[in-house]
Amino acid sequence: MHSRSSTTTTTSSSVRSKVLAIAASAALLAGASVASGAVADPAPATVPAAPVALAAPEVPGRGSTALNLFQWTWRSVAAECTSTIGPAGFAYVQVSPPQEHIQGTSWWTSYQPVSYRLESKLGTRAEFKNMVDTCRAAGVGIIADAVINHMTGADAGSGTGTGGSAFGVDYFPGLYDGGSFNDCRSNISSYGDRYQVQNCRLVSLQDLRTGSNAVRDRIAGYLNDLLSLGVAGFRMDASKHIPAADLEAIKSRLTNPNVFWVHEVIGSAGEPIQPSEYLGSGDSHEFQYARNLKNYMDGSIAGNRGITNGLLPSDPAGVFVDNPDTERDGHGTLNYQWGQ
Repeated sequence: MHSRSSTTTTTSSSVRSKVLAIAASAALLAGASVASGAVADPAPATVPAAPVALAAPEVPGRGSTALNLFQWTWRSVAAECTSTIGPAGFAYVQVSPPQEHIQGTSWWTSYQPVSYRLESKLGTRAEFKNMVDTCRAAGVGIIADAVINHMTGADAGSGTGTGGSAFGVDYFPGLYDGGSFNDCRSNISSYGDRYQVQNCRLVSLQDLRTGSNAVRDRIAGYLNDLLSLGVAGFRMDASKHIPAADLEAIKSRLTNPNVFWVHEVIGSAGEPIQPSEYLGSGDSHEFQYARNLKNYMDGSIAGNRGITNGLLPSDPAGVFVDNPDTERDGHGTLNYQWGQ
């Protein structure tokens, strides 16, 4: 999940070309594909490996590299799959959250769910299905960004979502009520406190009680709907704010419990919650890989030999050059402006 105070960047064709060039050069350095969702060459692991779910399947002739088209409309993604992404050899495209959300044009509105209807500012359910089918025909699978930790911000009060659904504090008709949310109604103030991180509100966002079977069933129903439309996997937003056992319980309810998941867990030294504890239900993004990559590109490229030292084991590590989080929140990674 990203800070809601940031602004959106627009990916033009010239910017896209530079991003692809950075991804290609980084891949050559690492000896592996390192765009979003790819995996680096194996290296000695210092983190104990937990049982892992199936990783993103290798696509014959394409590997497992994904391109993140953040905030692109479904129609635009479909067209890009046919014209550029498929011919370029990418295996997957990660798209922004498809569920109904609060109204507004800012990128962060996509991360405030109102319902699990597929009616968002990025397109309709029919357009989403057409995108999935069109990209599949071009040899590209769709990874959907799944926002399941929370609903709208309590500070937003009540209103109507992009699909016409009403919402309010503790009020999501036909979906969730007050008992569906955790008892802690204050914002997280300390990331050194596991209880706060996984039970209190992330910048006012109403935190779902994912330990509840009723809530788990609702979430699984949403993910199963996306699976029925043909998505190839999920980026699990804000996994750090959900107990790992809750996520495993939700995944066990899916029609395909082995579907690819990659968790967003921004690991920081000294914090009690780390990416390694989420490997029981999928891969986890390894943010430090992207930080290391920039350091070596800015300094001694020879140091790249040890780029994975101390990080997650290679197989379950979702590595990337940069992503929407690192472009907005100062994580110290490469982006399209690097080198200017």
